[in-house]
Amino acid sequence: QQAVATGAPGLAGLLITLLSAPFAITVDALSFLVSGLLITATDSSQPSSTVSPRRSLLRDAEEGIRFLVRDRALVRITIGAAISNVGIMMALALQLLFLYRVMRLSPVVVGVCFAVGSLASLVGAVYNRRIMNRLGIYRTLVLSTFIEGIAYILIPAGTVLTVIPLLLGALVLSGFFNTTWNVSVTTFRQTRIAPRLMGRVGAAGRVIGYGALPVGSLLGGLLGQALSARLGERTGLALALVVAALVAGSSALAILGRRSFD
Repeated sequence: QQAVATGAPGLAGLLITLLSAPFAITVDALSFLVSGLLITATDSSQPSSTVSPRRSLLRDAEEGIRFLVRDRALVRITIGAAISNVGIMMALALQLLFLYRVMRLSPVVVGVCFAVGSLASLVGAVYNRRIMNRLGIYRTLVLSTFIEGIAYILIPAGTVLTVIPLLLGALVLSGFFNTTWNVSVTTFRQTRIAPRLMGRVGAAGRVIGYGALPVGSLLGGLLGQALSARLGERTGLALALVVAALVAGSSALAILGRRSFD
């Protein structure tokens, strides 16, 4: 999956440049259709097994939430992930406006930079185990969520320095540490949660984490619009990106506690 994701941004930029943005969006939409058809054609038969009595969805959800809120470490991670998602979605809502309107970069250049960032995610998957063995899960999680978020502060520095190296640096750091976060947090949950509760507790955490995504996008758009109206698009979008990076990086504070949870 990560290997495919590496080439996708560059391909998107190439399609936009050569054939127009509407055509690129059409290709993207068709890719989801093909994905759905492939999933539909998948053999879903499973070996027979003992089926436990069916329980209500609300009861399962309640059990997952109850387990989650009783574990302080899981609560800290869930809150940290939600804050990180808000900040990163703020940055994602702003960065393309900044890169295209303020920095005047072409879709191909932006696509190639994003492809390099995706490649860094692949490298992060390779080195994650070494990092976790050296630092432990607790320090790896704190370091990963902090750098993944604060890395976006490099992009608005493009108003005074050469933007492409800064953009590459931000995407490489964010991509690398996003992968180390995902692998580490999954490993931690597997050691913390009983197998029969894994799905329920994970779903409870995802509702909170994924629920933060649209909030971040909305806040990013509103902040960018408000600051651009007052300070001009160049300064306003740059300052909004700085705020987004600080919000995302502050997610590490939610995970920090009086002691680690290794």
